Amino acid sequence: MRTLLVGLGALLVASTTALGPARAEDSVPLRVGRVSLAEHGAGYRPTGSDWSRAAVNLPVATGSALRTGGNGGAEFRLGDTIVALAGGSEAELTRLDPHIVRIALPHGRLAVAVRTLADQDNIEIALPHGTVRLLQPGCYDIAAGSDTAPARVAVLDGGAEFVGGGIDSTIAAGSTARLDGAASIAASIEPAKPDSFDEAMQARVAEDETIASRIHLSPELAGLAELDGAGEWRAVDGYGVAWFPEAIPDGWAPYRDGVWRWVPPWGWTWVDNAGWGFAPSHYGRWARIDDRWAWFPGKAVAEPVYVPAVVAFVGTPGIGLSYADAFSPAIAWFPLGPGEVYWPGDIRDVDLIRRMNQADIADPSAIRLADNGGPPPEIVTADYQNRRFASAVPRNAFLAGQQVASALLSIPSARLNWAPLILAAPFPPAPRPVAVAAAPANAAVAAAAPRSAVVAAARAAVPALAAAAANNRTHAATRHAAAAVHVAVLRRSGVQEHSARPPAHLRVLASLSTARFPTGTAQHPAAHRHLAALHGRMR
Repeated sequence: MRTLLVGLGALLVASTTALGPARAEDSVPLRVGRVSLAEHGAGYRPTGSDWSRAAVNLPVATGSALRTGGNGGAEFRLGDTIVALAGGSEAELTRLDPHIVRIALPHGRLAVAVRTLADQDNIEIALPHGTVRLLQPGCYDIAAGSDTAPARVAVLDGGAEFVGGGIDSTIAAGSTARLDGAASIAASIEPAKPDSFDEAMQARVAEDETIASRIHLSPELAGLAELDGAGEWRAVDGYGVAWFPEAIPDGWAPYRDGVWRWVPPWGWTWVDNAGWGFAPSHYGRWARIDDRWAWFPGKAVAEPVYVPAVVAFVGTPGIGLSYADAFSPAIAWFPLGPGEVYWPGDIRDVDLIRRMNQADIADPSAIRLADNGGPPPEIVTADYQNRRFASAVPRNAFLAGQQVASALLSIPSARLNWAPLILAAPFPPAPRPVAVAAAPANAAVAAAAPRSAVVAAARAAVPALAAAAANNRTHAATRHAAAAVHVAVLRRSGVQEHSARPPAHLRVLASLSTARFPTGTAQHPAAHRHLAALHGRMR
């Protein structure tokens, strides 16, 4: 049966990954920062999108921007670097690479604290009439200037240079450069005079010096600064070092206290409500250890790769998850566990996928693509340890970005266990209306779901497989798939109706009714013989 499933899995992954065009590696930001403060009136603009309300734990990358209202501030962190915006300011990350940070400050004021700066690192702030380059670790206060006030660069600690308007000026620690003019700039140096804005930044820098999580995590892992006061680190036999959150409510599970938000270029992104929720939501894996949730960050790597949510979804692509007594489908997901592969739904670059898993998989080089460019069957049909902790909300609540905790649905575990795996969120933020098959109407039908689900899926599979058989490029996979369906149906009576966890081959079969297959003109008699035998068995 396992051999026959290879062909079936190859066809099934067409549905698990049919979520849009594949993205090239250069369109996916590999280095990401985090919004760490968003006071009243703060706005956020992801790459290539529009302004919206800013919130703590939103990601920032090349092209992201923050702005503040007149009385509130905002802050984002890029590894060991902190960037704080004063009221009435706007800043855009024009470039964020492993060794390059470029920030545009068209108006307003920001403070920058740099903890480490290697020889190959470059941090620049572009003002309307020139560029500030930070030369050393330290604290800096930079104002863009306006029609009525000059630009200023204060170096409280460290060293900087300003280039623009015909000058190249070095600014030493303890000094402020006043920059008068536009096309032609005159620089004057005066003593730096820190105010409450600068003092608040210096206090945050002092707090960061005592962060114990740096022992276990790369300094480039966004969100590590928030972990110390919210949990404890412990070694776990067989797993390695883990972080255990404290003071969490009963019934809490990862990816349950927060919202889903569409953030380009990643798509659906988890935004956790907890201040500490960024790192454990976008890196590492979760597991239950001694009746507690534990987050395993994996191996320390120099350049951690951000992902929008380390989860897998279940249901039907483009629809979601149908369930009993529902007027519309649900969206359901669960956290990935240690050793489980994260697979982005719309990326076909196997090297990038390996990088996304490099800290959490023993041998990332073993990750491969299926023949169609999607995930291989061993990933689609795997037994995921946290599937039983899946969270589900109505589809409309998901799309509207509602709080998950207040919209949670109670869906029988058997339904979640049977549902096919989707390796990315089911659809973009504004899907067209779709028809959803009716769920079992009463308890008697629901109790018989394992058997009826197999029969219904196999019946639905017949026309889909017939379409696939018409393509001479896929006839071998079609023969295997048809045979797998045939054998599974013959054996359906061996599935116990009270089983909460059906075998993997029948879970794949149940998902076959949602698969999409290519069509063509060539005919293949062997595939049709399998389909005819299957169709006769279903009568």
